[in-house]
Amino acid sequence: MKKRIGILAIIAVMGLSSVAMAHGWHGRGYGDQYGGGNSGRPCARFEQKGERFGKRQENLRKNMPQTIKDKIAESQKLMIDMRAEMEKSPIDRARIMRLREKNVKLRQEISDWTFSQRLDRIEKTQQGKK
Repeated sequence: MKKRIGILAIIAVMGLSSVAMAHGWHGRGYGDQYGGGNSGRPCARFEQKGERFGKRQENLRKNMPQTIKDKIAESQKLMIDMRAEMEKSPIDRARIMRLREKNVKLRQEISDWTFSQRLDRIEKTQQGKK
């Protein structure tokens, strides 16, 4: 009788712990850095950061020249082509490397433009403080 109670207790504890793990509690109390529990969404501090980043991205895209938008679109197409090439059997390593090099070059040009815009905003802010 005592063995059965012990076995049932162990099964109950294992069942409860698996339910807790499924809900994202992971032994950190109720919730974790991603909202945890049953919320199904990130906690507020991550949402606020994301919202600020989203607004910054919107403003950046408003002032983005068409050439940069075209480079972004081309880079996205290259990534799709590159993934498609990697799924083929056998892979064409030379073609994949050419696609990658072209994509790296485009991403660098986009990054250079974005960084230049950032420096322009910093200079504008600093001039406004003087």
